[in-house]
Amino acid sequence: AAESHPQAMAQLTQLAISRISRREEIDPPLLQVLDIKGLQQSNAMGPPGRYRITLSDGTHYLQGMLATGNNEHIISGRLKKHSLVRLTDYALNALDADGGSTKNILIIMNMEVAGEWGEVIGSPVDYDSPNAPAAAEAARRQAPNAPYGGNNAGGGGGGGGGGGY
Repeated sequence: AAESHPQAMAQLTQLAISRISRREEIDPPLLQVLDIKGLQQSNAMGPPGRYRITLSDGTHYLQGMLATGNNEHIISGRLKKHSLVRLTDYALNALDADGGSTKNILIIMNMEVAGEWGEVIGSPVDYDSPNAPAAAEAARRQAPNAPYGGNNAGGGGGGGGGGGY
C-alpha cells in the first residue's frame, strides 16, 4: 500500500494516467508495470509478437501495447512485473468498448526501464472504470500543493509532441 511506501509513491509521476487520458502534455512519466501479457499470433510458434502491458501511476492503471521495438526489454528480462519505466514516446488510442463506453489504450513506442520495485505501489484502480474520475479528484484534493509534473516539478519545456501517427 502507498501508506507503507511513501518514497515509492513519490517516485511515480503523480496522476500521470489521468493526465495522459485527458491528452495533456506532460514530461516523460515514470510509471510502474503491473502486468505483462504476450499476445500470440493465431498461427505463430515461438515468442509472442506483441505484448500487452498494464501501467500504473499509483492511483490509476491503464492498459497499453508495446511497439515491437520494445520487445527486447522483455526478452532480455529487464522489463518485468513491478518494473519502473519512463515513457519517452507514446500515443493514446481511444477504442469503443461494450455499452457505448470508451477504453483507452496506451501505445508505447519508446520507453526506458528505470528500475524495479518488489510490489505494487499504491492502490491503483482502472482509469476506465466509472469511479476513476472521482478517485483522481480525491487524490488531487489530498495533495493540493503537489506539482502535477511529478518528479520534474519546476522543470521547463519537455519535448515537443510526437505528431503524425
